[in-house]
Amino acid sequence: MTNNNQTAILNITIPKNTKADFQALAKNMGTTPSNLIKMFITQSLNSDEITFSTNTENTLKTEQFSKQEQEDLLNNESIKNNISKM
Repeated sequence: MTNNNQTAILNITIPKNTKADFQALAKNMGTTPSNLIKMFITQSLNSDEITFSTNTENTLKTEQFSKQEQEDLLNNESIKNNISKM
C-alpha cells in the first residue's frame, strides 16, 4: 500500500493480450481473472494515481488513472459486467 502522496505503479504484462493468457496469469497467482482485475484496481485506491503498463507484441502502452477515474472504473456497469463474465 502507498500513502496519498505516492503514485502506485502497476505493470501488467500479457504477452499475446488474450483471454487465455490472462486466465493463465490469474491461475498462476492462485486466483480468478475477475478477482485479479478487482485486486489491481482496489489495491490502487489508496494512491492518488496508478499507472497501468502493458507490453503486448513489442508495443508499450501506459495509461494513468487519477483516483476519481479509478473510482469511476470500479463503478462502471459495462466493466463490472465484463469482469463478471471472465
